[in-house]
Amino acid sequence: MSCRSNEKRVLARCYPKNGNCFPDREFYGGLCYKKCPVGSRRSAGSTCVQSIRWRGNTHLWIVKRALDLLKNSNDPIGQRIHSIMNKKSCRNKWEEGLWNEDDDNNKDKPLKSHGSHFFNALGRDYKMASALPLKRTHLVESRVGTQNAFKHMIDRISVVSKTSNPSEGDCEMLDAALHYVTDVTMPIHANGFSGGQIPLMLHPVSEYYAPHIQSRFPARANWDRRWHTQSLSSVCGSISRKSNADHTSSLMCALRNSGSICWTTPEFGINYKCYCFLNDPSVDEAIGRVLYNAYQSTASCIYAATKATFYH
Repeated sequence: MSCRSNEKRVLARCYPKNGNCFPDREFYGGLCYKKCPVGSRRSAGSTCVQSIRWRGNTHLWIVKRALDLLKNSNDPIGQRIHSIMNKKSCRNKWEEGLWNEDDDNNKDKPLKSHGSHFFNALGRDYKMASALPLKRTHLVESRVGTQNAFKHMIDRISVVSKTSNPSEGDCEMLDAALHYVTDVTMPIHANGFSGGQIPLMLHPVSEYYAPHIQSRFPARANWDRRWHTQSLSSVCGSISRKSNADHTSSLMCALRNSGSICWTTPEFGINYKCYCFLNDPSVDEAIGRVLYNAYQSTASCIYAATKATFYH
């Protein structure tokens, strides 16, 4: 083994003559490692530990951007829907409802672990293979079972009063429903990729990461009025199919890329040790595309849902 002219040999390795490591490496414990990504630090176990303010709410962000699209549309029904949902008494309740469906006192136990926040209308998993033959409950039930995100959404909207002056309870129940809709705009909910699949805990950690970057992707475009003539149930199916078909491959490819290994624990019980995707431009770009699609799809769902309830 020979080293280059600007290198020196130490045992079986080549090092720069000036300094311990080359510019793209960092010296730790007597060895050179590829530098940890921005936002992480080298741990005692020689892995990268990611540090980030984890708590956030992408559900709320998506619904607000969807309402912006309706407000700025030329559709009088869409503008009226925005006006009703933006009243302070109503807004306070639907914002609260978006939080509650994931919190311990409100989320669907034990159904949550059985796919209640999944809905795979396309019938394809994250590898674009058929999801039906797999014996994983969250995949099978999310497509054909009775406790998926689609059913939870319909159950909640069905009890909302058909009035142009909704009560606070109506507003809270509507956005409990929209919690499940915004879940399905995420490919990992539309393709059935759970936190128990490899890499372990990639699902929840990627969701914790999205609020950290979502402000980079405001709703710039006009509402494209996708599916605006369809029924609510048809729109929900279309949302799931489009999320899975158009965004699964690019997002999963970016998230499962090879690179530095990081240890991430956003909250107790969620431990992720795999690819460091924080601040990776390809991951951020893929999440941005998912968000832009989510704004449009959620606007269409709000439109379809509230035409039959809040607007007459």
